[in-house]
Amino acid sequence: MSLSSRLRRVCWGAITIKSTKRAMPAAAAAATVRQTRLLVIYLKHRENPSAICGKKINELKLTKSNLRTQIMAKKETLSSNMEDYLEAIYHISAEKQAARAKDIAERLNVNKSSVTGALRSLSEKGYVNYAPYDIITLTTEGQVLAKDVVRRHETLKDFFVKILLLDDAEAEEASCKIEHAISERILDRIINFVEFMEICPRGGREWLKGFRRHCEDGDTSIKCTNYISTCLQDLKKREAHLHNGSQAAVSLNEMDPGQRGKIIKITGRSAINKRLNEMGVSSGSIVEIESPEPADDRVDIKVRGYHLTLTREDAGKISVEPSITANP
Repeated sequence: MSLSSRLRRVCWGAITIKSTKRAMPAAAAAATVRQTRLLVIYLKHRENPSAICGKKINELKLTKSNLRTQIMAKKETLSSNMEDYLEAIYHISAEKQAARAKDIAERLNVNKSSVTGALRSLSEKGYVNYAPYDIITLTTEGQVLAKDVVRRHETLKDFFVKILLLDDAEAEEASCKIEHAISERILDRIINFVEFMEICPRGGREWLKGFRRHCEDGDTSIKCTNYISTCLQDLKKREAHLHNGSQAAVSLNEMDPGQRGKIIKITGRSAINKRLNEMGVSSGSIVEIESPEPADDRVDIKVRGYHLTLTREDAGKISVEPSITANP
């Protein structure tokens, strides 16, 4: 079917939908809007049809990077309450593939009428696909915003549990409150601090053990000589590890699930390299393998708070220095 024929069908479909009295589902309405935009472009450039398949169409195709930038610029209009709904839908969908109003009400401990009002608002903003008595899913825009909320929550909770040594329940409650107000800059600083703690010989487990004693027992004694000695021993272990030939660095796809390491180098110019760079991932970033099965043709990783899935080919282009000590 030619391009002009397809667009004429779009035009006829749009007229048909407009004339019907039946309420149109949100997903169908969104598709019609996209089709109508293409029709407008076609009508403006009908004397030069090739332009439709060229620059003008490409302008409508947002890459993942600038799509995220545009969506994140809009997130300021969302209240913390609406962000909680997006986060809940994200987690429920991960568990059950899709969410229902009753699932959301149970997770957030609110009544169904409140859920209905929130879903209508999120649907109007284009963040969820919603129709009464139907399943609820996130749109592409909703996925981006929900993942951002989840990233903020997980980063804060990890910081509270692993660095500040708070119990899980208290860390969870604090993360839920702070995740809506924290800026991207502060979040990045927290991630950088945690990475620095793991990389610097003066940090790590022994430093955190001293901090724990200070918090729990009021131990204010400073045993500098012992700590310096421990730091030097750890540093010597790392230097010996680096001089161990091929064992100094491995590709990311050679690491085991749960293993962590420091990124040494990212080679090639694939799309994933550009995506990692836009996320602030570079040499020195700490990466953790999350894949449940090493034999899979993919590698699930967590880096700078992001959960990513790489092909084994792309993972093979990332050189990592595995951690030789347990996580702090």
